[in-house]
Amino acid sequence: MLFRRIVSISLSCLLFVSIAGAQSLQSGVSVFVGATQRVHYGVDDRDYLPIVEVEFAIGKLSQGGSGVSVSGAAHLGYWEEGTSESSFCADCVVFSYKAATVGARGLVHLDRAPIPLSFVLGYSHHAVFATYEGGAGIIGNIGSDHTVRLNLAEVGVRVLIPVIDRLRIGPEALSVHKINADPDEPYQHQWRFGLRTEFQFN
Repeated sequence: MLFRRIVSISLSCLLFVSIAGAQSLQSGVSVFVGATQRVHYGVDDRDYLPIVEVEFAIGKLSQGGSGVSVSGAAHLGYWEEGTSESSFCADCVVFSYKAATVGARGLVHLDRAPIPLSFVLGYSHHAVFATYEGGAGIIGNIGSDHTVRLNLAEVGVRVLIPVIDRLRIGPEALSVHKINADPDEPYQHQWRFGLRTEFQFN
């Protein structure tokens, strides 16, 4: 149900931007490869994990002669964290984690800036799948596979520099915050950064 709601919101945002900017409709696809901090329970450090994301952009609305334009996008992603021998300890329950992500973003582009700078504001849902790898708690309780669902707000910047024709490449950095999380829950905030490669269809 939540997944359907997210998809519906994403499609609604894209439809609005597409209709509003119909005279300057632009679409494209981009791939983000980078690193993200852990956002789930049961980990004692904030190591970075590799993350891969595909973003589908459509619609661009220019604000008159201001040099500012806005666009919308939907995205799908994946990250995974394995385990190692150092993860196992006495009286520990050890899990490995992987996650599928989905969400939507709005972008504000500064078209006349010295560099092609864009501000990002978005939402993503992470379905984190925890797989029990071994170990037991202090009182001997073993773990079991389970799923944790996280709702995250994203804000950040990206710079996409034209390379050839419709291909653009550049860095991206996001500050990500949990939405409606328990105040006592760890890791309310994470950093995410990497390189994005975009191909524009038109």
